[in-house]
Amino acid sequence: QRRAAAVHAYHSPGTPPAGRSAVVRRYRVRWLLLPRWREVPREAVVVAWSRRTGEVLARIGGPATGGRG
Repeated sequence: QRRAAAVHAYHSPGTPPAGRSAVVRRYRVRWLLLPRWREVPREAVVVAWSRRTGEVLARIGGPATGGRG
């Protein structure tokens, strides 16, 4: 339940960047698979996109975002 709450907090528009960063660090998040209606967070870099489903695969914390990956 804690992880589900963290996922909800991460995607909540009201969560500040520091809150999202805390979730990323706590759970060592490296990848996001997002539905087409979900905005890609600033700290993520789109790696792939499905024309069929609209899903987006994004990387967090890699060299392109300045993090360690």
